[in-house]
Amino acid sequence: MLREERRWAEGGDTLSIYGVRFADGASVTIGGLGASSVQLVDSRRINCKSPPHPAGKVSVCVLNPDGTNDCLDNGFEYSDKPVQPNIWAFLEKPTWMMLYQGQGASSALFARVFIDGITQYPGCHQDVLAQLGWGPEGSSPSDEPVTWTWTDASCHGECSNCGEADEYRAWLPALDPGEYSYAFRFRLKDGPWAYADLWPGSLDGFQVKETGYLRVLDSDVDVFLSGLDPDGASIEGGERISLFGQGLGPRCELSIDDQILESEFIGAQEIDFYTPAHEPGLASLTMVQQEPGMFQLTLPNAVAFVRRHAPVVDGVLDVDWPEPYLLASSGLVGDWGPNRLDAVYASFDDMHLYLAAHAWVDPDSSNAVVIYLDVDYGAGSGIRDGDQLTDNTGYEGTAGLDSAISARFKVVDPGFGAEFALGTVGMAQVDESEDDANVRNLAGLRDISDTGNFRWLPVIIKTSDLATGDGMLEVAIPWESLLGNTRPMEDMHLGFFARIVNSDGEYQCSCGLPDPNPQSPLEVTQVLTLDVQ
Repeated sequence: MLREERRWAEGGDTLSIYGVRFADGASVTIGGLGASSVQLVDSRRINCKSPPHPAGKVSVCVLNPDGTNDCLDNGFEYSDKPVQPNIWAFLEKPTWMMLYQGQGASSALFARVFIDGITQYPGCHQDVLAQLGWGPEGSSPSDEPVTWTWTDASCHGECSNCGEADEYRAWLPALDPGEYSYAFRFRLKDGPWAYADLWPGSLDGFQVKETGYLRVLDSDVDVFLSGLDPDGASIEGGERISLFGQGLGPRCELSIDDQILESEFIGAQEIDFYTPAHEPGLASLTMVQQEPGMFQLTLPNAVAFVRRHAPVVDGVLDVDWPEPYLLASSGLVGDWGPNRLDAVYASFDDMHLYLAAHAWVDPDSSNAVVIYLDVDYGAGSGIRDGDQLTDNTGYEGTAGLDSAISARFKVVDPGFGAEFALGTVGMAQVDESEDDANVRNLAGLRDISDTGNFRWLPVIIKTSDLATGDGMLEVAIPWESLLGNTRPMEDMHLGFFARIVNSDGEYQCSCGLPDPNPQSPLEVTQVLTLDVQ
């Protein structure tokens, strides 16, 4: 099986070849010509770069040093026109800014971009063109291009938490008083522009309501707002946020989406307020000040509300999983009798990612609940085709969770690619410090980047097998297991989907979340997402 990254007749494109019994020193030919940069990842995967070749379909062959070989007829197609790779980009920060007329350039603005086959590699890339643009507030650069101005952005090589994406930055110049929208855009060589507004950025196309907001004030205006600390809060509300600026007064009313806030006047440079309960997502902050001098301003997308919450992980879903943490539920009746997957929940804190589900699988049949997890949703990197997953050895030849994870699926959502999978066979449990291989074999978290030999990672999985067809599942995943860091990255966006599969992953129950497409049950057309702030 072959995964194509690009298909250019001039060659130089990155390919991944999947199979079995690849040996160290193996060579690759594509259309009868030797591939370059051949790298043996493991016995089931080889990476290489394609040689130049006329347009058309060609065979891909692998030859081991001992003479064993195999070919995939018409496995690769050259094109005489460049195929543009997937570009995902979003405006990272700040979501709003205020400047005085004549103040000069702004502080730096940042955006992230992932370009398939490009940004995974270290360093900045000369073929990537990035720009910061601005236009009248509420306008679109695609619908009203003459009203927008663009300036080049530069690669910011110091980003330590961008994963396989690159970070770019630019500065807004001195502008006339007024209100403006701003966004970034990216392209590769002479390809089309991908517009980077606020999350989910280019995934859903340009959205006027998802641009950054800039207000330039007359130089004689006394009130000025400079920032929020923090700029995110839990959806449960009750968290304290400081609003900083100049010329703030005691007669100031703050509201979020028309909810008047409890606030405390600290001084002319700070007013603190307490957040209300709010649905997940970005919310606008409005300030109305009576003295000194009347001043009113609404900052769009100023406060990010997220599902930050620490449940008790005991295998019981009760009051510690209130409704706002429910990401999806299903009314579908599965086709595997009492096996069921009815609801999925998610939250996080500084130490863990938490997942939970109302689910039950039959222990006697070795069925499993499996959740596939993407820690950089939007980039589209990672596993999108379950046929790439081939670890089915388990412990001492017993088919366990690894075999169930190696399931059949194809992800259609362009932003998703799984790096991890977790689950339980027959409602088995596991602790972070578990060292019994028999227990690890039946439940846990796996790094699936090595598609033929999954790596076990510490995790807590607790279950409640209440009765046939009635069960619960709770998971606490240390950020250390997912990221190698003890804290989550800034502006993380996670994606995942859950399925019930049989012992070797060859068959799936119709009860998955999000609900599978009944016409194409193996296709994953949509996934669940969790924003981490």
